[in-house]
Amino acid sequence: MTPAALRKLYNSHGDAGDVAFHAKSSVRTLIPHPPLTVPQVYNSLLCIAHIKGQGAAKQKQSIVEKLLVAARGEESRYLTRTLVQNLRVGAVRTTILSALARAMALTRPIACPEDMEDSPYVVPVDMLDEVKPLPEGKKSAVAGSDPVRQSINEITSRAEALVRRVFVQHPNYDDIVQALLEHGLESLAVNVPLTVGIPLHPTLGSPTRSLNEIYDRLGDLPFTAEMKLDGQRGQIHGWRDPKTSEVKVKLFSRHLENMTEKVGVHPS
Repeated sequence: MTPAALRKLYNSHGDAGDVAFHAKSSVRTLIPHPPLTVPQVYNSLLCIAHIKGQGAAKQKQSIVEKLLVAARGEESRYLTRTLVQNLRVGAVRTTILSALARAMALTRPIACPEDMEDSPYVVPVDMLDEVKPLPEGKKSAVAGSDPVRQSINEITSRAEALVRRVFVQHPNYDDIVQALLEHGLESLAVNVPLTVGIPLHPTLGSPTRSLNEIYDRLGDLPFTAEMKLDGQRGQIHGWRDPKTSEVKVKLFSRHLENMTEKVGVHPS
């Protein structure tokens, strides 16, 4: 399709994923491509993220083309949405962290020790056995009055709070998932600590319109105020490589993007 035809599709649908789906539906290949697999797509996305230097744009484009050519049906829609970072299925960071925490609270990993059954973050098996199916039409009312479900919700809420707290100081899904599978929720904060070289989420201020609004929010709690200055917020991580004694520096933006090369930061 020509750029003009693609633009017309985008103006009609307003979503890059829908454009990819409709454009791909009219494409026919002489030789069928092997189906995409989750590891293949994941590794391709990692490769795209790590490509740097001269010719990086063309290399990334080539990988995306191969993925889209091999995609079938809805795959092209969600591949494109993944690449533009807008899945449009409500799978934002909060949703993923909540789902991960609940999965761990409801299903203890095989690798975890048996004493994890007594963890305040894990729902006991016998408690799950006591859960009764909810009658149709009265699910919300019955669920709110069921003490067993309330107890389960309290445990899963603790698990969610723990996972979110760890993610704020160490926002790396790979490290968090690996620690959860190997050690469980109980020691997650110990096994995934604050780490130099991995940016932590900054504390962002909440805008208020008056002192009265501040007092309404904080009550009698003490607080400090400071001038809001225009500029760019960043994190500078510096450390010495224990093997080579080389000093390394990374600079991250407030959105946790690696800005080291863009800004031109050097250890010297």
